[in-house]
Amino acid sequence: MISKYFLYGVVSPVPMDIDRLQKRKQLNVQEQNALTRRKVLVCAQAYRAQAGHLAWLRQALVESRINPEEGILIAASSVPCGGNAEAGYAQWLSSEGRFYDLEATVRLGTLVLISVDSAVEVTGKLSVSSHERGTGKSLGALALEVLAELS
Repeated sequence: MISKYFLYGVVSPVPMDIDRLQKRKQLNVQEQNALTRRKVLVCAQAYRAQAGHLAWLRQALVESRINPEEGILIAASSVPCGGNAEAGYAQWLSSEGRFYDLEATVRLGTLVLISVDSAVEVTGKLSVSSHERGTGKSLGALALEVLAELS
């Protein structure tokens, strides 16, 4: 079956099972790229599905003059920072191919945006190479693939 051998735009001589790959410690470059691409895809889909834990991000993007309707979320995380607040971090790829790093303070529990601490364009600093030594495709290249797939 071709579906076993074709995963996220990568043709593999052996079947790739994402669940199985996530449990393994030693992965080859192609398998690492497949897992990273899957993480970006899941993150982008969660944002588009308006996942509750990402509620703060839409407002942070708007306040940073970034269109929240055009682009994908590459990664997001948060860390408690004392009191009733947490620090939210996100990487965004706009539909024009611009990459942004965002940091915001979010109310703990409610995920209401308190403030945008920084929104920096990092397009020139992020690799978009499909041939990184030892890692294959860079995060930027994989994110651009996901953006093209979801557009």
